[in-house]
Amino acid sequence: MQYRLFFAFSVPPEIARTIAQAQAELKKRLNSIKIAWTSPDTFHVTVHFLGAVDDKQLPDIARMAGLTARRQSAFFYTLNRLDVFPNFFSARVLTLSLTGGDPTSQEIHFQLLRGLDQLGIAVNTRPWIPHITLGRIKSRLTHVRLPDVLVPPATWPVTSIDLMSSDLRSDGPVYTKLNSFSLT
Repeated sequence: MQYRLFFAFSVPPEIARTIAQAQAELKKRLNSIKIAWTSPDTFHVTVHFLGAVDDKQLPDIARMAGLTARRQSAFFYTLNRLDVFPNFFSARVLTLSLTGGDPTSQEIHFQLLRGLDQLGIAVNTRPWIPHITLGRIKSRLTHVRLPDVLVPPATWPVTSIDLMSSDLRSDGPVYTKLNSFSLT
């Protein structure tokens, strides 16, 4: 059996509510653009997307992630500002950027990358920019101008690395937490 997996940092419910308020304002102001909005109950910070992985690899992935988590301390993220990926001239993803987390979050990202590589699991090696996806832009745009929407600088502690499965459905993805690895 195969799982579609990713590592993530969870967003606590109170922070998700804050993000959802900003997202609701964006929905009003960007109603002329076709956007597949992320459900607030699925907000997270993706650390690595593993893709389809055989269930026989789960114990090794869990062992590696547990070792990585035990070597790192908890840290804090703060909501920052609205942004887009890859850029404002060909925007595909509407995001909320984050501050904080460095160097711990980058070290976790690197250690997981190295561990996955040792397990023979290929992942994206492009620079990682921590963010929360608010929506995926479906319209063809040549330039996006984001409205002025206040995003309160809410801060939360990141205390674990979560191993998640993603089940793609017609009404949106369903995420299931398979395991959680506590940071020290």
